[in-house]
Amino acid sequence: MIEIKNLSKSFGEVRALDDISLSIGLGVHGLLGPGGSGKTTLLRCLTRIIDPDSGEINSSAKIILLPQKFDFFKTMLVIELMEHLVKLKKVPIEKIESQTEELLTKVNLFAKLRTKVGALTSDMLRRLGLALSLQSRLDVILVDEPEAEPDPEERLNFKRLLADVGRQRSLIVASHDVKDVEDLCDRIIILHRGRVIAHDMQAGIAGFAKGKVYKIAVADRGELVEPYHVTRSFFDGEVEYLRILSHQRQAAAEQAPDLEDGYLLYIWESEQGYKK
Repeated sequence: MIEIKNLSKSFGEVRALDDISLSIGLGVHGLLGPGGSGKTTLLRCLTRIIDPDSGEINSSAKIILLPQKFDFFKTMLVIELMEHLVKLKKVPIEKIESQTEELLTKVNLFAKLRTKVGALTSDMLRRLGLALSLQSRLDVILVDEPEAEPDPEERLNFKRLLADVGRQRSLIVASHDVKDVEDLCDRIIILHRGRVIAHDMQAGIAGFAKGKVYKIAVADRGELVEPYHVTRSFFDGEVEYLRILSHQRQAAAEQAPDLEDGYLLYIWESEQGYKK
C-alpha cells in the first residue's frame, strides 16, 4: 500500500503536482492525463528520483519505474545482463540459468537471449525492463507511457503479462491514451494540471458521463445546442456521425457512456471550471 498525502512539486513557476492525496493498493491502476498533467513527476516522486517540495509518501514497498526509454548496458547480451544482476542478489548458482530463461520466456524474449541490449527495439527493451523487475520481486512497478507494440498479438501478450503481474503486486500504468489502460486497469486515477480530479473504478469513471453522451449526423450538427464537446467522428455505413459530450439536453440519440467519455468529461469540466 502507498499512502500519498498533500504532495506538491514545482519546477520554477510551473506547479507540476498540486496537493495530491492518494491511496494505492494491490492491483492494476491506470494513471490517465494529458501531456504535462504531472504523471511522470508523480512517478519520479514515488521512486525518490526527485523529492517533492511538500507532502508525504508513506510506503515500505520496493518500487521500480519503467521509463519511456531505456539507456543501459548496451554492449551486454540480454542473458549476460539478466545473469549479472541476479548474481548481485546472491541467488544460488544452480538456479540462475533456469530462473533467467523462465523470465525471458515469460516476456517473450527467449529468442533474444544472446542479442546485445543495444540492438533491441524500444518495445523489447520495455519487456526486458519488466523481466528485470520481476527478477527483483518488487512490490510496486510503475510503467510510464507504455509504447504500443507494433505487433497486435505481442501487444495483447504484453497486456496479459501486465495484468498477471498486477494480481500479485501493485502496478501503475501512466498514459495519456485511454486505450493503454481500458483493458488492463481495475482503478483509474485522472490527473490534470497537477491535481487528481478523479479516482474510481472504470465503471464509476464511465458513469460520470451518463446522460451526457450523444450521437448525431454531421449533416445535423447545426441542431446542437452549445456548449458541447466533440470527442470523435465515425462512419456508420455511408453516414458520418459525431459523438459528443454535453450538459445540455440535445435533439440527438443518447449513447451509453464508456471510459473515454468519462475521462474526457472530467478533463473538459476541469478546463472549463464547470460547476454543477
